[in-house]
Amino acid sequence: MLDVFAYVVIGFSLALAAWSLVLVIRNQGIDDILLFGSGFLELLLVIQLVVGLILLAGLDRSIESATFIGYLIGCIVLPPLAVIWSLSERTRWGSAVLLATYLVMAVLIVRLLQIWSPVV
Repeated sequence: MLDVFAYVVIGFSLALAAWSLVLVIRNQGIDDILLFGSGFLELLLVIQLVVGLILLAGLDRSIESATFIGYLIGCIVLPPLAVIWSLSERTRWGSAVLLATYLVMAVLIVRLLQIWSPVV
């Protein structure tokens, strides 16, 4: 797992969460920034999935592979579902759905890093 790339994904997810919070406070639904940001986040997550699977295949130590793969796949599935849900809810609650999703994404990536890192 590439730590630097994971931290970039976490930072981008938290930036989108901050913008979602601004929209929730303003009582606004989702906007183009969140839609394009979600698309870019999904691209980053697909890259992370591919890199994670490649690195897992060449790994010479044991980790919880099933859990790691499950988190990788969960990261891919969650944002599109949240975007679909938020598009159906054009009020501030659509932005709140994305806010929660982006915060969960940051936590999932942190958990991926914990699974990947060896226990010292």
